[in-house]
Amino acid sequence: MTPSVSIERLILLGGLAGAFLIPLKLSLAYIAIIPAILALLYKHRGDPRGIFAGLPKALIAPLVGWNICILFSAPLGIDPLESLVKGLRLSTTLLIIPLFFIVAQRSSPLKLLTALIFGQSIAAFHSVLASTLPPSFNRIFLGEVTESGQLALTLMVAIGCSFLIFFNTENLKATKLVSLLAVLNFSVFLTLGFYGGFLGTYKLIGLFFVLCVSLALVIKETRLELNVSGTYFFPLFSLALPLLFSALIINLKRGPWLGVATAVAIILANYSRRLLFPVIALLILISISIPQVHTRILESSRDFFIAGGRSEMWEIGIELASKYPTGIGYQNSPFLQKYDPNIPAVHNHFHNNFLNILVETGWLGLAIFVLWIVTLVRKSINSAVPFPDSFLLFTLAAAIISWQVAGIFEYNFGDSEVLLVAFVILGAIAAMLNKSANPKAGIT
Repeated sequence: MTPSVSIERLILLGGLAGAFLIPLKLSLAYIAIIPAILALLYKHRGDPRGIFAGLPKALIAPLVGWNICILFSAPLGIDPLESLVKGLRLSTTLLIIPLFFIVAQRSSPLKLLTALIFGQSIAAFHSVLASTLPPSFNRIFLGEVTESGQLALTLMVAIGCSFLIFFNTENLKATKLVSLLAVLNFSVFLTLGFYGGFLGTYKLIGLFFVLCVSLALVIKETRLELNVSGTYFFPLFSLALPLLFSALIINLKRGPWLGVATAVAIILANYSRRLLFPVIALLILISISIPQVHTRILESSRDFFIAGGRSEMWEIGIELASKYPTGIGYQNSPFLQKYDPNIPAVHNHFHNNFLNILVETGWLGLAIFVLWIVTLVRKSINSAVPFPDSFLLFTLAAAIISWQVAGIFEYNFGDSEVLLVAFVILGAIAAMLNKSANPKAGIT
């Protein structure tokens, strides 16, 4: 094996492993990602610009511009050194985008995305079983807030990948069985998540038996001859999708609920309007029939206006934005606690992507950030990628929208574990757009 082949393999395996590990443990993800980036830098040591070769400039230029804005506005902030150091750290983090782009381009966007989904599914399964596990096991993976922020993105990715398989297969019997298994597994996962701690041993054994039978049937069906590259994608719909949806509900985080609901509505409005109202009715039924979900929704107004809650944090943010039009400095949001002692120490940001970016990087920073998000969505929706591949690309754009809608109530852009999931999706979008010039190549 030649050195160039070894370096190429390290880049590809590191990128895929990193995408898989991001939902599980960020430290483990970096163990895979950092060597891959170093290998990428070494490979292009003679021409660093080659790292970005083929990467659509419109997708990354605004983000780079926002990073430059951070560095130039740092001296005008409250803590210039802190902003400068964090801004430089962000500059190195941006190298993860071309890594995922290269992995998606040289393997396939679907492989990169399914690596992410399977990692997220393991984390979701842990969330489903949390009520039945000892407390020590519940500290293994990420917390509920971060996981829900990731699910606002990965659930939409799973929907896109799953339905791409349906569009590409003619095996009606297999798709019907997988659909029935998806409904069955979703019911089992929700039961385990909300009531697993109250079930007796025999009932738990029975539910796990159902899961084992479901898994056996899925494995059997994935061995069928299907006219799609890689039949291992079939478990996405019957296992991964129910797991992700269940974990999203079980975590009881309202921002990601709103983000996913908005994204699903956009997809249905564009592809199947007749399903829009039945799906909305189903979501309403879930919110009414599950007491924990119903209570959580009813408490929204109270939680928003509680002392030290989002209403007070947003008022402080608006006041700071008026005093510091160029921003208080990147990562200087903990300064808000000096304005109101009621704000808990753990709340070190403004719980809103757009307000947080406005306060930290000023009006120019907010304008560049909005331009980046709009460009991502517009380029994905208006691409020349043929159907059904365009459906996956559309759902990736919907994932970005879901991320930002959830970000109205959480600063999920500042959560590294969530941001890296967005970078995986950005890499897949860039690879698909780059291949649109050669439609026969496909994306699988």
